[in-house]
Amino acid sequence: MCKVAKCGQVARGRNTPLCEKHYGRVRRGADLEKDRVALNFYIRKEGYRILSKQEGHPLADSDGRVAEHRMVLYEASGGVCPPCSWCGKPLAWDTLVVDHLNEQKADNRPENLKGSCNPCNRARGAVLDFIKRLTPEGFVEFVKQADNFWIAEYLKRQAAE
Repeated sequence: MCKVAKCGQVARGRNTPLCEKHYGRVRRGADLEKDRVALNFYIRKEGYRILSKQEGHPLADSDGRVAEHRMVLYEASGGVCPPCSWCGKPLAWDTLVVDHLNEQKADNRPENLKGSCNPCNRARGAVLDFIKRLTPEGFVEFVKQADNFWIAEYLKRQAAE
């Protein structure tokens, strides 16, 4: 029998006093003295934390799973789907993309999350990649051009009114 207390499974062999399950845990470096705790989440390869056992939550899929960043934004907005933070387009929860402002997918603080439409989310990612490549002088020029663009847009809107 396996030497781990309360296990009761058959040991792998004469020279190994552990069952298959506990032998595997030892090979992975786990502490057999600590009880294993079932987690109610997992982390996807992209870095997003997925919460399980969320049956009944409005954002849960058919298996009761919700991405943590979506749940945090849902709770922060009182369940009301916000418009796109970038263009103002009205959204629904099934089309909303949650944008991590600092690009850290594990940072699900409400102040780091913004609701976004898919085109704005993709464009923001492309602009950030572009900005990362700029020299300090290039960045200053980029900001100057953006300022000039928005000033011109503002003046056009004022003239139209």
